[in-house]
Amino acid sequence: MPEKIHNNSEAADIVARIGAGDPSAEKALLDKYFQPMLALLRFRCHEPAVADDLCQETFRIAIEQLREKPMDNPEALGGYIHQIAMNLFINELRRSDRQKTSPDLDSIERQVGEQLSAYDLIQQQQSKIAVETLLATLKTPRDRQVLRLFYLAELDKSEICARLNLTPSHFDRVIYRAKQRLREQLEKNRETGERNL
Repeated sequence: MPEKIHNNSEAADIVARIGAGDPSAEKALLDKYFQPMLALLRFRCHEPAVADDLCQETFRIAIEQLREKPMDNPEALGGYIHQIAMNLFINELRRSDRQKTSPDLDSIERQVGEQLSAYDLIQQQQSKIAVETLLATLKTPRDRQVLRLFYLAELDKSEICARLNLTPSHFDRVIYRAKQRLREQLEKNRETGERNL
C-alpha cells in the first residue's frame, strides 16, 4: 500500500519518488496516466498502432527525464506528460509529411518543461474535451464521475474518497471496474473506427 501523502498531491509524490529511484513510483505513474493518454492519442491518430507507439515513447521520455532532474512544478505532472505526447504527435505528423524515419527527439527535449504557449494551451483544452467525450460514452454515472476526478481533475485517492464518501478499499474496486469499462469502450470505438475505414 503506498504511503499516505501529506501536504502534497499524488502527482508531486510520484515525481519525488521517481527522482529518488523508486520503481514503484514509475508503476504508479503508468497506472494513473497511461490509459487516458493512450485514449487521447488513439483519438487523434488514425492508426492505433502509431498511437500505441507514441504512448510508449511518451512514458519512456517522461520517466527518463524525471529520473534525471526534478520538475519545477511537480503538481503539473499531467500537463508535463501531455506536452511530451503532443510534441511526439506533432513530430509524427511532420515525419509522415516529410517521410522521415525518426522523430526529432532533440526538439522534443528542448520543448518539454518550457512554459506552455497559447497553442499548447488550446491543444491541452482540446485533449481534455476529447477525453470528456470518451468518458461521456460510459453508461455508469459513477464511472464517469470517478474517472473525471482521477484523470482530468487529477485528485488523489484520499480527496476522491472524501468527495464520493468512499472507503479506500471501495475506491479501489470502483476505479478498477471503471478503468475496465473505459478500456472496453476504447476497444469498441477502435473497432467501430476500423470498420468505417
